[in-house]
Amino acid sequence: MKRVLIAALPLAAVSLASCMTTKSYSACKQDVERLKTAISNTAAFLDSVEPELQAAEAAARVCDTRLGTCEASAWVMRLEILRADADSERAYFTRANETWRPEACLDYTSTYRLNPPPPERYRAYYESYDKVTARTDELIAELEAFGG
Repeated sequence: MKRVLIAALPLAAVSLASCMTTKSYSACKQDVERLKTAISNTAAFLDSVEPELQAAEAAARVCDTRLGTCEASAWVMRLEILRADADSERAYFTRANETWRPEACLDYTSTYRLNPPPPERYRAYYESYDKVTARTDELIAELEAFGG
């Protein structure tokens, strides 16, 4: 009897593991929709950030040339808000990306019941977030040098 129980343990572990790696259709659909929303939000955010960063760069040039009114402190505050927004948007995007597990939803993607976006469509957003954060930090440092 003891040998039967010992032999059954690995089978029970495999059975339990397979249950944990499969999600329901509704959970998979929710994950796909969350990922699509995160991709859409990220694209819109990154599009809106570019003009703001360009305006901050122009303000830094004005401060550097001293040909106009230097509004460094106002721009530092705006950029700090922008950085916090970027961190928040990235966190939502990362969570949506990490929650979506294609291997747990194979039953629904293989039968075309779900249509998740391909990873190559959204993985580059991480690099874009890194660039926004780096540019924001550089501009904050530059503007703070002017008394911001």
